[in-house]
Amino acid sequence: MQATNYRAQLASLSDGIFAVAMTLLAADINLPAREMSVSTALVALWPELEGLGLSFAVAALYWMNHQRRLGRTAQIGPGLLRVNLLFLLAVVLLPIATRLVGRLPGGTGMVLYGMTLALLAGLNLWLWLLARRAADDAEPMPIVSAAWACLAFVAGTVVVLWSPGLASVIWYGAVLGAILDRKLARRT
Repeated sequence: MQATNYRAQLASLSDGIFAVAMTLLAADINLPAREMSVSTALVALWPELEGLGLSFAVAALYWMNHQRRLGRTAQIGPGLLRVNLLFLLAVVLLPIATRLVGRLPGGTGMVLYGMTLALLAGLNLWLWLLARRAADDAEPMPIVSAAWACLAFVAGTVVVLWSPGLASVIWYGAVLGAILDRKLARRT
């Protein structure tokens, strides 16, 4: 009996989930109720726009990783499919966690947001490790890059308890590092 390859179905489901999650990130931006200059409105919206920017960058980065991983995996069996579904659940949680930043007292929203980022990064790392076993090519997988992103998101989540601003810098650094790593990997 032939094992079912879920690659096409998973790619379609993933594209839909990422598209909806990335759209929902902007759906909760609260526009100013009164008329004001553009610069004043941007200053008032800055915290929400910052969260939107980081969350969108994280979602875009993991969507690209997901597409790359699917393209390099010959067979997606039930085990890899289950971990992918957990990963997609974490993607669905990203807009919710983004909304909680600033809405929960005492930095609780930032901690939950950081935990969501760390969960995404951890599941991404796990998926790369599983994909390495199921790969249909000999090219190296970005395991080290995925591990560093995971470590950075976990570290930022711990740091947020003492310095939310520094945590944001660490999280942005993790995204920038992953983008630079990918660009450097293409040159070699």
